[in-house]
This record gives sequence, C-alpha cells and structure tokens, in this order.
Amino acid sequence: MGDLFFYAPSDPADYLYGVPLSSHGAFIADDLYKVGGATTLLTANDIIDNTGYYYRRTQDVWLGGSGSPETIGLPVSVVDYGNGVTDALYAATLEFPVSADFTSSVIQK
Repeated sequence: MGDLFFYAPSDPADYLYGVPLSSHGAFIADDLYKVGGATTLLTANDIIDNTGYYYRRTQDVWLGGSGSPETIGLPVSVVDYGNGVTDALYAATLEFPVSADFTSSVIQK
C-alpha cells in the first residue's frame, strides 16, 4: 500500500503533499508532509527494487528522504478488502488538520 498524495487541480502531475498510510522511514502514518526539499517521492521500483514487476513500477507511491510534518493527524484506519496482490483493494480513512498553504494550493473553489 502506498501513501496518499495531494496536488493542485491545475497541475495533477505535481504532488504537493503526502500522508503516509503506514509509518515508514522518517514518516509517521497520519501526518501531513509537504513534498519538496528533503521530502522526496519514491517509485514502486525504488521500494521493491525488482524491474520484473510491472504494476505501477515507475509511479510515485511513497514519501522518501526526510521531513517534518506540517500537521499531526489522528490515527489512520486502513481496511484491506483484497489479497494485496491480484486483488489489491483498500479503504483508508484519514483525519488531519490542514494548513493555510494546503487549503490555498490543493482545495480549489
């Protein structure tokens, strides 16, 4: 399972924020991190390191590097409705406060 990313509707290819659905490396599940500087993005291949896998191999799926959270969230709830391989279906519930920058850059009216 990867992290959840947010982008400005005007530029969907540019991820601005990420929330880890599970803790990994320097990143804590539930917290909101701003992408940039020391906080980078990792592809599925960066994590798995096996070019034999084809599913989402070059897609950004995890926060990488390091960083401090913008805001601290409540515990994330993730429910696995599949087997994680051929039937990977998850339901994630997140609740976290948003910064003014998040609101102005991601939420468009």
